[in-house]
Amino acid sequence: MTERVHRVQRVQATPRRIVALPEQAPADALALKQQAVQRFTARPQTLQRQAVLPVLRAAALDRQEQTRLRQQQTQVQRQITALGEVTPAPHLPEPSAVRAAPTTPGDRVTVMRLRAEEVAGRPLDARSSSQFTALQRQVAQTLAQGFRSDRGEPAARYAAYGEHLTTL
Repeated sequence: MTERVHRVQRVQATPRRIVALPEQAPADALALKQQAVQRFTARPQTLQRQAVLPVLRAAALDRQEQTRLRQQQTQVQRQITALGEVTPAPHLPEPSAVRAAPTTPGDRVTVMRLRAEEVAGRPLDARSSSQFTALQRQVAQTLAQGFRSDRGEPAARYAAYGEHLTTL
């Protein structure tokens, strides 16, 4: 490995004059001390701005978010006041017991609804999926067959089977 040595040429510095700015002579010792403290604690404005910019930005964003939340809260309160007294929706009666072998269309709908609640929100394997599909077909065929064979009044028949379908 070889080292290279650079030759450095020195240039003679030109003499510079140091010019002292005339300072105003403070009247008393307190003013001297204040001037010394100010000289050591003074910070350029650009540096100050750069130092506090993230803090000021965060404070502005916080105020903006608080204002937005207050506006939304006021808007929701107005909507609630406009609604007035709200009565809770009636709950569907819980089935007392599911028969082992459903006989009526209503029983089949109940079995189907309970099975759908069990399966809701979870992935099914192939076997469970085919069982659920078979149950859906069976309930649909039973409802269709019961609707065709029902010889009651048409308005009552449509109402009863329509209720079964909405339950599903």
